[in-house]
Parts: sequence; structure tokens; C-alpha cells
Amino acid sequence: MGVTPHLPQAGSASEQADSVDVEDDTRAEDDHRNRLQQLRFALPDAAAAAHCEHEKRIGEADPNWPDWYAEYMVSEQTGAEPPK
Repeated sequence: MGVTPHLPQAGSASEQADSVDVEDDTRAEDDHRNRLQQLRFALPDAAAAAHCEHEKRIGEADPNWPDWYAEYMVSEQTGAEPPK
């Protein structure tokens, strides 16, 4: 009986690991895209409500609302205290 060389078969452990890595990367990208889409729709409403409260506190329209909104977005992403 001779020695039969061992050749990697389709579906070898190496190929399966590569496939799992690609699937994990794709799943992570999909999760990230879904989260961004959720934020895109949720944040404007939440920010508008928060900014309305901010303007009530200061008693006038806020001419620097872009700066306020930027701080709000950062606080939402980092979990920091939202701007007052």
C-alpha cells in the first residue's frame, strides 16, 4: 500500500475559517449600517425635542443651534451628558 498525499478538500478547516471571517465581517457591516439608519431617523426627532427644551430654558431662539446640535450628536454617540 502506497502513501496517498493529503490534499486540502473543499470545505477544509482553513477555508471554513475564512468563510466564517467573511460572514462575521458582513454581519458586522450590516449591523453597523442598520444602527446608522436607526440613528438617522431617531436622532432628528430626539434632537428637535431636546433643542426645543433648550430654547425654552434660554428664553429665545438659539442662533448657534448648529453648535448645539453638534454637541448633542457627540453626546448621543459617547453617552456623555447632553448640552444644556
